[in-house]
Amino acid sequence: MWTSGNTEIDKFLQEIQVHANNSNKIMEWIPYYKLIIKDHIGNGGFGIVKSASWIDGPIISWNNYDQEWERKASYSVALKFLKNSNKLSSNLLKEVSYN
Repeated sequence: MWTSGNTEIDKFLQEIQVHANNSNKIMEWIPYYKLIIKDHIGNGGFGIVKSASWIDGPIISWNNYDQEWERKASYSVALKFLKNSNKLSSNLLKEVSYN
């Protein structure tokens, strides 16, 4: 079982996952150790933005034979380091949500 350690974020991610109708709509919590931090991109409203490589990568599909998710490894992502992350607001969660 995964957890971010933050009830509000976990609830948000679970809600996104329940309504995902294909693999590119799945939003996941990625543990820090699964990322390779690369370059500084800039500063955003909630923190610093850097480029990173996600070691496992996003889910592509379900493998029925092996009964596990297939992933696209070494996937490039933008990573936001949050300022005052213990004071999360609905504005931050709106910023990362999509329809």
